[in-house]
Amino acid sequence: MAARGFQPVLARLLADPGLIDELHGDPEAFAARHGTDAEVVDRLRAIDPARLRLTAALRQKKNRWHMRENFPASAALIERLAREDAVFAAAVERAGLFSGGSVDGFARRLAAFAETLPEEGPTLVLRELIAFELLWREVRERPA
Repeated sequence: MAARGFQPVLARLLADPGLIDELHGDPEAFAARHGTDAEVVDRLRAIDPARLRLTAALRQKKNRWHMRENFPASAALIERLAREDAVFAAAVERAGLFSGGSVDGFARRLAAFAETLPEEGPTLVLRELIAFELLWREVRERPA
C-alpha cells in the first residue's frame, strides 16, 4: 500500500478533529493507522494544533450551513438525532456527510448514508425525508 500524502491526511484531520490529539500523542501509531509516513506526520505536527482545530470548526460550521440550506428537513432531523444519540452523532460526523465539495457530491453521500440506516423509527423518517429532499432538489434543478 502506498503511503498517503499530506493533503488526504490533512483533510482527514479537518474532518475529524479528534485525530489531532492522536497525531500529537502517538505519531508513529497515527502514521501506521492512517497509512502515511513519518515525513507527512512531521509536516502535520508542525502545524499549530489550535489552528487545525479552528480550521476544522470553521469547516464544520460552513458545511452544516450548506446542509441546512440544501436539505433543511433532513438536517433538522439529523441534528435532533445526533443530540439524542451519541452513537448516531459519531456516525454522522465520521460519515463525511458534512465534507466539502459540490451539492451533487454531498447529495450522493447523503443518499448513501440513508441506505445504511435501519428502516424503523426516527431513522425510517430520516430515510424518507432524505429521499424526498433529494427528489425535490432534482425537480427544482431540472431545466424547464
